[in-house]
Amino acid sequence: MEIVTQEGAALTVDSFSALAEDLPLRRCDDSDEHSKVDKLLGSGKVADILLWRDEKKTFNCFLLLVLLYYWFFLSGRTFITSAAKLLMMIIVSLYGYSMLPANICGFTIPRVSSACFEVSKVDMRNSFLAMACMWNELSLVTRLLAQGEDWCTFLKVSSFFYFCKLIVPHFLTMAIGIALVVAFTLFFVYEQYEDEIDGMAKVVINRLRKA
Repeated sequence: MEIVTQEGAALTVDSFSALAEDLPLRRCDDSDEHSKVDKLLGSGKVADILLWRDEKKTFNCFLLLVLLYYWFFLSGRTFITSAAKLLMMIIVSLYGYSMLPANICGFTIPRVSSACFEVSKVDMRNSFLAMACMWNELSLVTRLLAQGEDWCTFLKVSSFFYFCKLIVPHFLTMAIGIALVVAFTLFFVYEQYEDEIDGMAKVVINRLRKA
């Protein structure tokens, strides 16, 4: 009996030690498991939305963007008129919501806290830093163009503005709609079939090189 107990204890210790050795590896595998498109999108909230990690949140974001797309581009109004009417609707809705009683027919109406409309100092600092970086990059490009020595930058800027000239007057609405649909489908499909798509891309690139 004593021998059986010792053997059982030994087997238990061995099993726990093996489990302890396997756990770090599994944790490392789970923590390091990020797809290419997830890393490309920054592995943050944007990646979670575009990769449909939370389907309800992604659907709500997609529906909101579709409504904004219709409001600004398909309603037939100018951009300033659409923005003014949207701002007026938001103000009236918030004012009407604040006038509702706390309880209606047994249903409790939650109140919107003033903290929802506050912007933290960190967010403001990050926003101003981003704006400063964009301004510095724009001033650098302008300085290079003014010197007239960097022909590569001149060709890039000229091509960009010429492309905008062709697209904006005729195909801006269509381009934004296609980009909206592609953003919510292409990244998700690529993550699901990453190996297959990479293999097909390699085959196409090799054939183009041979041709």
